[in-house]
Amino acid sequence: MSKKSVALALVAFALGCVAAFYFHQDSEYRRVHGHVVEVGLDNWKQEVDDNQSSVPVLLYFSRNGVHVDQRADLDKFAWANAGKVKVVAVDCDHIENLIFALKYGVTRFPGYVILYRDQVTSGPDGTAASDAELTRLIEKALGK
Repeated sequence: MSKKSVALALVAFALGCVAAFYFHQDSEYRRVHGHVVEVGLDNWKQEVDDNQSSVPVLLYFSRNGVHVDQRADLDKFAWANAGKVKVVAVDCDHIENLIFALKYGVTRFPGYVILYRDQVTSGPDGTAASDAELTRLIEKALGK
């Protein structure tokens, strides 16, 4: 083996290690931030009020049996947008959570609302939203 091929192998190995490190960091970040958080009366302040000043918070209001398949799409959206937006789900089958739906004008399920820096941006009400619609809603809330 020549010195050139050994050096080339070491460089390739180092690049592979660096790529694996960054992949692991990104994966860990998304594991922590890239999921839908269930919120209710007990953790609303911690998960919504305390975060809306730094990142947009997407509120997903739902009821059992209404657009159940939307939750899987929402999980994918949260994973893809980890760190850019916090996605929270509000189960309105619990009577204490209906006050949040009424506060933000959600009358049909599923309902979507973006909170960002005390500004409220309402999304589709009563129909499932696509990734593109949710992205447009986020951009609208950000003023883009």
